[in-house]
Amino acid sequence: MKIDSGSEKPPVRKRQNSPLPWLCSLGAVWFVVFVFILPRHYFFLFDDFALLDQAGGTSISAILTSPLFGFYRPAVFLFVKILASVFSWSLPAGYAIVLAVVHGLNGVFLGLVLRSLGMPNLTVLSASGLFL
Repeated sequence: MKIDSGSEKPPVRKRQNSPLPWLCSLGAVWFVVFVFILPRHYFFLFDDFALLDQAGGTSISAILTSPLFGFYRPAVFLFVKILASVFSWSLPAGYAIVLAVVHGLNGVFLGLVLRSLGMPNLTVLSASGLFL
């Protein structure tokens, strides 16, 4: 019978080089740039003018029952209508901040879906980053 003296060391695992710290740093830089720096200098682009004008001037019932610009996307146009009523034309930075946060959340949700599908970390982080 062998007596365990407790002096045996557990097997040493090799340290794997993970891109996670680098990608988290990149995400932090993205957050600072797109939420704090760029919106201060943002003004509406051509498609923003069209979306805000169309959604801002259309009733909720019309948004829910008819296509705008040839596309039936009531959730998108309701969201743009809310943004148009909150920020109007006078605060494009608020509009840009909200959209940057929404796009960031979409990237995070894509990463969660890919992780739940069992994809490797590098794939998850790369796809989420590209989506952003």
